[in-house]
Amino acid sequence: MKKKVVTSLVICEENSNASGGDKQNGPSNESHVQPIKKEALFHPEGPCGHVIEDLEAEDILGITHTKVTIKPDAIIDNYKKRKLPRFSQDPPGQSTVLATQELLRLTEANPEGLETVDAVKDFHIDDMELVEQYKEMQNLDVTIGQFDCLGCSQFDDHFATFSKKMKMFEDQEHFNFLSCDDSLQLIPEYHQRIQVLQELGHISNEKILELKGRVACEMNIHELLITELIFRNILSPLEPGEIAALLSCTVFQDWKGSKPDLKELETLKQGVEKIKAIAQEIGEIQYNCQVDISPSEFVEQFGFGLTKVVYHWAKGMPFSEITKLTNVSEGIILKTIQRLDEILKDVRNASRIIGDPILKKKTEEASQLIKRDIIFAASLYTQ
Repeated sequence: MKKKVVTSLVICEENSNASGGDKQNGPSNESHVQPIKKEALFHPEGPCGHVIEDLEAEDILGITHTKVTIKPDAIIDNYKKRKLPRFSQDPPGQSTVLATQELLRLTEANPEGLETVDAVKDFHIDDMELVEQYKEMQNLDVTIGQFDCLGCSQFDDHFATFSKKMKMFEDQEHFNFLSCDDSLQLIPEYHQRIQVLQELGHISNEKILELKGRVACEMNIHELLITELIFRNILSPLEPGEIAALLSCTVFQDWKGSKPDLKELETLKQGVEKIKAIAQEIGEIQYNCQVDISPSEFVEQFGFGLTKVVYHWAKGMPFSEITKLTNVSEGIILKTIQRLDEILKDVRNASRIIGDPILKKKTEEASQLIKRDIIFAASLYTQ
């Protein structure tokens, strides 16, 4: 979340060009907490200058009852203008001069500081927790003022050293937290996913990667389903074109596409039913492991709208003809088949790991069958 800032006019020595004055100089820069010391209001020793500062909450010690009428937009615009090289020698505008003179008058009249508001009473705060925190802050302010160490001439240096030490302890606690499981916001889901992998046999009970897990690592998408298809020998008995057609469900994303008519393609029809059944089984395992996705949602992410189209494309049907088999746009067909080639490469690599030369050969053939004609032609629009 972006911190809120208050754009403020700050008086300083006329020749001071260090933005923020002491904020960037001295021992306080070494510490991440400013020392709390009662000091007189700043009063320039020579001619009074000014800067525009964006102050954060930690830069503000209090809010006073005193009100000064100024023209903030005119002051800011004039200050920004004089920051430009062309106008760097211009004198401050009238609004800036009047505001600076008023601030200087207030510091001269109130060297020990201005009376600050009571946040609870003046702002009508009724949040009990906030009221208690404010009262505690007031008590701490009184207590700190009684410490003898504030009178030490080297207090700022000592405070900076101790503050740096405390910052190191805080960093150590922070890094210890980051290195433990409690820092993982998704740790519950992580354990749920681990349980799913154990149920499916990807890793052992000792969380050691099994052969099935190694195969899943080769997949870039839908690794659980594709790995099950490989290990259950769903793909190996099929023809290369049928393998490509069925695997198209993992990359087809147009849910509005027409449902494929597979009456004349019994092998594909049976393959679709097997894939849906396996997906349902995986979905139920995930659901039982409390993964936040229902079995039906898991199954529905696999679209078979282009199964018939991909099959006929692998069989050599022209692109102009396969577009008549579906109402899916040509661009979606083109992208689906291009992505399908990557899936076939993943399955080929997996078959090499498990030592299945038949599946390896068939996926290579399937890849060759679909890589033809306009779909894989070099083009700025398709690559």
